[in-house]
Amino acid sequence: MEEKQMNALTNMLQKQLDISPTDTFTDIVRKKQTG
Repeated sequence: MEEKQMNALTNMLQKQLDISPTDTFTDIVRKKQTG
């Protein structure tokens, strides 16, 4: 996946899940899985 797309997706998830901007994509995925 292109980095620009990845960043856009990450930003979208951060807004959606109210995640701190310092979280990496992996952190976000982990949080999503653990709920």
